[in-house]
Amino acid sequence: MKLRHLFIGTFMLLALVSMGQTKGTNDLSLNVGFASSQEIVEDFANLAITAVSAGSVTYENVNAAPTYGLEYAISVYDNWFFLADGYFQTIDKDVFINGSQDGSVSSIFLTVGFGTDYHYVNTNWLQVYSGISVAYTRQTDNYTGTDTEFEDELDELDNGFFNFHVNAIGARFGKKLGITAEVGYGYRGIANIGLSYQF
Repeated sequence: MKLRHLFIGTFMLLALVSMGQTKGTNDLSLNVGFASSQEIVEDFANLAITAVSAGSVTYENVNAAPTYGLEYAISVYDNWFFLADGYFQTIDKDVFINGSQDGSVSSIFLTVGFGTDYHYVNTNWLQVYSGISVAYTRQTDNYTGTDTEFEDELDELDNGFFNFHVNAIGARFGKKLGITAEVGYGYRGIANIGLSYQF
């Protein structure tokens, strides 16, 4: 009797998990991320600039805004999504040269990425997934100070670079309209939350 109940329960669970997004499902989401890879790279870059300039240039009052994103995904196979996304983030800091404040720097990061997510739990109300994305990020630094040599150094840093994001685990709660929460590492942030619409 117990074996029969176990079999029926397992069958119902598998049937429930297999329900969900089929080929052709679209997902549009607005996201906010925290502690992006840009912030970590920026911290290392700040250390490098300080070392190269023999301690004459330092940064204080570093303020990293959340990273804001828009994502579109489509299920090309059952439970398998391909996606494109765009993210925007600013990081502001005060510049000190030889101990005296000399303006500030506002760094703008624009990222465009492409990737894939696999939804291994896919019910009507809950989806659990993981994925990976590759991207290109454009960095622009706006300096308000008077040190032309430092400004030239910043201009050399204004460039694009390849980026990535690994979504270790994400969850979506809701039917057509839902909320998402993700944990990973990369340009979207270590923690990322969003509002998602599937159609």
